[in-house]
Amino acid sequence: PGEDEHSFASGFDRLVLMGLAELQVNRLKGLPGTPWRPIPQPGDGFSPCPPYDLLFSEHLSFEDLARMQRFALAWDRLHNRGQFRHTLPLLWRNPTRSPYACIQTLAEAMVRKEGRLHAIGTHAWAQCLWRHLVRSSEAAATRAREALHLDGIPDGVLDRP
Repeated sequence: PGEDEHSFASGFDRLVLMGLAELQVNRLKGLPGTPWRPIPQPGDGFSPCPPYDLLFSEHLSFEDLARMQRFALAWDRLHNRGQFRHTLPLLWRNPTRSPYACIQTLAEAMVRKEGRLHAIGTHAWAQCLWRHLVRSSEAAATRAREALHLDGIPDGVLDRP
């Protein structure tokens, strides 16, 4: 509570750089019975239906939260499931790159390409990572290819349009 997207991203980046194996990200829930939350009332920023997701706040618009939810879905798919543990760190190898911003960029690229973030296979995510790593010059193509191979992605997948 009380955070904006920038402060959330800053805290998230600090946790990622600690090398945690898993980092759960989800919307704040206004759960009745917690010390700071009665049952959400219409207009107070929470969904009126369980699990009472935060829809907007003083510091986060609905659009901000929707973007952050897309980020959370991509983060879970790319990091928490362990599929790209060799490749993801290449995104923020440069210390000036924010892990939050990197994953947010990938999430938005995938939404533009596929129109969704659910039901997308590992190979499609690998191609998205490949395009981003090579285009952004954050890592040499050779290094990106090696990392993706270590993550179980064969060459043929990367060479598809």
